[in-house]
Amino acid sequence: ETADRIASFELAPKQQHAVSVAKQSRSCSRSPIGRQSETGNANPNGTCSDRVDKQDAAYFDSYQCLEVHATMLADRVRTLAYRLALMRAYRLVYRRIGIDIGCGSGILTHFACEAGARVVYGLEAAAGMCSVAREFLRANGHLDSGKAVVIGCRAESLNELPCDGGRAEFLVSEWMGYCLLYENMLSSVLDARDRLLREIDDGFEVQMFPNRARLFIAGYTCGDQPDADNSSVLDEDMDLLGRLYGCNMTPIVDAIELQKRSRPSVALVEDTSHLITDSATLFCLNLASLTKSELASGQATSGTFQLDAIQCANLDAFCLWFDVEFPGSNTRLSTSPFSEPTHWQQTLVWLPRSVPVSIDSRLSGQVCLSPNRLNSRDLDIEVTLLPVGVKDGLVESLADVDAGEELKFTVTLDSCA
Repeated sequence: ETADRIASFELAPKQQHAVSVAKQSRSCSRSPIGRQSETGNANPNGTCSDRVDKQDAAYFDSYQCLEVHATMLADRVRTLAYRLALMRAYRLVYRRIGIDIGCGSGILTHFACEAGARVVYGLEAAAGMCSVAREFLRANGHLDSGKAVVIGCRAESLNELPCDGGRAEFLVSEWMGYCLLYENMLSSVLDARDRLLREIDDGFEVQMFPNRARLFIAGYTCGDQPDADNSSVLDEDMDLLGRLYGCNMTPIVDAIELQKRSRPSVALVEDTSHLITDSATLFCLNLASLTKSELASGQATSGTFQLDAIQCANLDAFCLWFDVEFPGSNTRLSTSPFSEPTHWQQTLVWLPRSVPVSIDSRLSGQVCLSPNRLNSRDLDIEVTLLPVGVKDGLVESLADVDAGEELKFTVTLDSCA
């Protein structure tokens, strides 16, 4: 029956993804708000366990909101990619024990059962969602048959699964946040991989869905059009208000512009002509071998870039996006501005000031992503932009660049909780 279902499975015809879905946040009432600081902020003295507990409680409580799950379910690019990946890789799933970290509504657990898993354990720390997931899986014939089990706990607090050997054979999770690593859910996934999956032996390899992730970068300009934060429209409104009130609104406009540049934006880049350079891969994560220490330190989540300008313009921001790949097939989920929109959209990291580039300019630098020291759910993005060079003067590494002034700053994606 499973083989017949897989053989007849076809991806629904591609439709224009609703922009309204892509523009929704994974938070019920607010999008992540960032802050910018000088590189080298003082490390806080020690860690407050009470603060960490409150932060985690607020994080899990935010996923009690059904609008969050409705947004993710409505993201057809995201949801169908997981279904297609599990169906195509059914030989890695069929009659095997699986675990779904952060199962939410239970949709990925359902897909794994649909692909023929023996049993799938869905772990969910948002208590209110456990009952929703159970009813969903019951309605689809998986709960009462014993093929799906929902466990209400954090992955870190579960020592073993209620099955022979206490370990699973594959792991599925939709852990990606804005700019790939926002919310730091990947840390929980890696912890579950190390403790709750079978060890590799006799040629058996634990399967992760997804198993690879990449982060990309390109240069962005506001140009003459309103940017992602509609600041050009705001300028016009303030000018009209200034004439109406008989005053000069320039200081307020300047302050708003300064504040905008001090925080990253999660926005949909609908007009790709605003991307004024080619793109580059910052880093690639192999989820089978990535360690929690590499993730926490930023060792594996940093990379250098060299971008060639394709038009003359002011460089106002860097545009970041990601993709993930799945094992056993060529299925890939992309959040590129050149692909169908997703609810992740893209992340714009604004420069403190605009940098003019010409058609022969080459931009070099480095980007490092790491959990924020005060709240590990927040994401620090440290950017280093070296003096603008020319394409003919290509250098092989940062060390080869002549000394000079460089632009270095850190922005933080946070929940403003």
